[in-house]
Amino acid sequence: VALFSALSMQASYQNLEKAGMERSVATTMNALETDMENTNSIARDYSAWTETYRFAQGENPDWIRENMGADFFSRFSMDQVLIFNRTGQPIFSMQFNDTTLKVEPAPGILIEDIEKYHMAVDAIRSENGTFGILEVSTGPVIIATHPILTDNFKGPAAGSLHLARQIDDGYLADLSARTGHTVSILPSAEVFGNASLAGVASQFSQGNTVAVEPLDQDLIAGYIPLKDQQPPADYYLVIHEPR
Repeated sequence: VALFSALSMQASYQNLEKAGMERSVATTMNALETDMENTNSIARDYSAWTETYRFAQGENPDWIRENMGADFFSRFSMDQVLIFNRTGQPIFSMQFNDTTLKVEPAPGILIEDIEKYHMAVDAIRSENGTFGILEVSTGPVIIATHPILTDNFKGPAAGSLHLARQIDDGYLADLSARTGHTVSILPSAEVFGNASLAGVASQFSQGNTVAVEPLDQDLIAGYIPLKDQQPPADYYLVIHEPR
């Protein structure tokens, strides 16, 4: 009887622990999704704007000086802005340098990555734009894309605008501070190719949307694929908590 009672209490504790971790994962994902939705909102505001429309048509060269200074990136926590014209050619790219605290052209490899994405989602013909997580050469980013229209959302589209926010150490530290959970990112290869995480991979293989796995006597972790991806995703959001 004592053994049965002990096993029952252990199972009950494990269920409570699992439910608590699932709530923590959900809270963190909600915060990440809010960041994605905010990025999309900013992209829409700057895209459905006659001033941006005129710039994409080559008629408003002051648009860069008036709108794309360092304050834009700091105010909205953005890392890169790219604009393509209606033929799909990149006509503007800018990023914020955290070291110099100044704006500079985005690297060519990122422009190539976004250009491929631009073509894949047919951005210029997307009525409402699109947003989510995109894998680029520098790692995962929050991406928001919207066709460039006039103030009243009229076309034809003059091109497309893309905003990117890096999911890097700085972003993860900020996300951890906001949610109260220790947040990290793991590439898929480390989840499905690591023998020590076989239990996590097994849970996803069984169709679980969240995997919860004790790491040791003191620490437990929750794993979830980043939004708009299904297992095996390119990256997994990981939450660590004390047991």
